[in-house]
Amino acid sequence: DAVGIVNHLDGQAPGLGSLFLAAVFQTEAVVDAQPQAFAVVHRPDKRRAIVHRPFAGYGLYYRVGARGPEILAVLHLVRNPRWIGRTLAKR
Repeated sequence: DAVGIVNHLDGQAPGLGSLFLAAVFQTEAVVDAQPQAFAVVHRPDKRRAIVHRPFAGYGLYYRVGARGPEILAVLHLVRNPRWIGRTLAKR
């Protein structure tokens, strides 16, 4: 997921993929600090945090396990919700 996005963004402009990863890591830090702060978007336990600007069109999907948040995917938010649900169901 994230690797494909990074490659695509680097094709748009060199270094853009690195900026995206930095935004994803910043979002992940917030999720690690407050995993229950984000709403459940796919039942029974999958949550979504919006990736920090300027990449707010992406969501970081995760679930909270016994050892803390487990990142499942980073996906573009314009995807069909059913496709997102099927993708997350496999993880």
